[in-house]
Amino acid sequence: MNGCTAPVYASLGKVYFDNGDLQLAEDALNKALEIYSRRTGAQEAIDATAVLLDLISERRQDTQEPSQYTNTEYGFSF
Repeated sequence: MNGCTAPVYASLGKVYFDNGDLQLAEDALNKALEIYSRRTGAQEAIDATAVLLDLISERRQDTQEPSQYTNTEYGFSF
């Protein structure tokens, strides 16, 4: 797979997350994580993807308090 596909899956996961489709977000983020894990030097991307997956888990457990995550590298927060 091309090295550019992992960021595409990660971005797609964020879009799904923003639209409230946690299952599709989780699927896309897990795919990104799978691809990132095969790349050297991708630890920061792996960590960011893992944070998003943790937020999905939190949202599923308790949606009363909104989670806040800010990614300074890509300039987004939610």
